[in-house]
Amino acid sequence: YSWDFGDGSSAGGADPAHQYAAPGSYTATVTASNACGQDTAATTVIVEAPIAGLAAANNGPSPLASATQFQAIISGGSNVSYSWDFGDGSSAGGADPAHQYAAPGSYTATVTARNAIGQETAATTVLVEAPIAGLAEANNGTSLLGSATQFQATIAGGSNVSYSWDFGDGKSATGAVVDHQYAAPGSYTAAVTASNAVGQEIAVTDVNIEEALHSILMPML
Repeated sequence: YSWDFGDGSSAGGADPAHQYAAPGSYTATVTASNACGQDTAATTVIVEAPIAGLAAANNGPSPLASATQFQAIISGGSNVSYSWDFGDGSSAGGADPAHQYAAPGSYTATVTARNAIGQETAATTVLVEAPIAGLAEANNGTSLLGSATQFQATIAGGSNVSYSWDFGDGKSATGAVVDHQYAAPGSYTAAVTASNAVGQEIAVTDVNIEEALHSILMPML
């Protein structure tokens, strides 16, 4: 028997082994000969580089109603196909698909890379948030010195929102509803910043702090 492995290499014997130097599709032919004649047959060999170093990434955090871009990266492998599970019941193929989630949340997307000789799987977590909209701030009106002023922040839309306050007197606090007691009379501008993973908004409100009036007794003449 004489073999031509299709890559410029050859060997003899009924069952030789051969290592190909590069991925590809090769046609190996064998010729069987004896004193009376010969016959030839062929076989196709697919050689693939094993998949290695698969990693998954995304460009989140993502605003709700916007597409998240995903990417699969490998350090080695040939003729690789990719299948994605976005963690919300949706799927797609390709190395870098985009997907739009229908609801805020934290999702784990997984990608499986496959070729003819094996597969690998990797995961990436994407945070989807509803953007903050319609931030408004209010306080409970003119306050007397020594009494607490109550502040409240409201939003028309947004998920996982945190609030930070600047009361205009060097003091601060956190939370949607807060109380603050000013140390001196005057007119102050309080600002609240509403933030989440995809953005922030700022609103302001004015508050007046007045001293209480005291009665003054005049001596009778």
